[in-house]
Amino acid sequence: CTWACQNESARERECESNDDDGCGTTPLDIQRDRPIASVLEQALHHSLAQTNSQDSIDMNGDSVALHVLRYMRFLEYTKPESKLDPHTDGTKRCDDTGHTSTHTMLLYLTDCEEGGQTVLLRQCNASTTSDNIIHATVPRRGRILLFPHRTPHEGATVVDVPKICLRAEVYVGME
Repeated sequence: CTWACQNESARERECESNDDDGCGTTPLDIQRDRPIASVLEQALHHSLAQTNSQDSIDMNGDSVALHVLRYMRFLEYTKPESKLDPHTDGTKRCDDTGHTSTHTMLLYLTDCEEGGQTVLLRQCNASTTSDNIIHATVPRRGRILLFPHRTPHEGATVVDVPKICLRAEVYVGME
């Protein structure tokens, strides 16, 4: 898959290239291993069914396609006090399917007893006060978080390291 947009925050790009800040990304292109994306799709469908959240992506009663695109990356926070400033995610276009991602999926691979929440915000440039927070997800191994790319969010300061998650690009829309 190729980058369709270079809209990722400067902080996230900085995070990829600067190991001194305690976080980093490892790209994972599963071009030859589509089963990984298929397993994640199954897990996502199962998770949505368990929480009765399928209505939240209903498109006027029409069937909704949900595809995990093959481009993914590991996000690793290895130093205490690591964080990711408020931002929105850019889209990625997958050449083999023609789909452009619409949502971000985080699969948490470690628990964080303290800190490290993914905080969904009402506004990107506002302070992180309770009236600007939509939801804060505590990292728990196996937990999946799915949200639209345009949703402002931040990675809260990590206290309990390491925080590791798999970030995947998801297409939600009409087939």
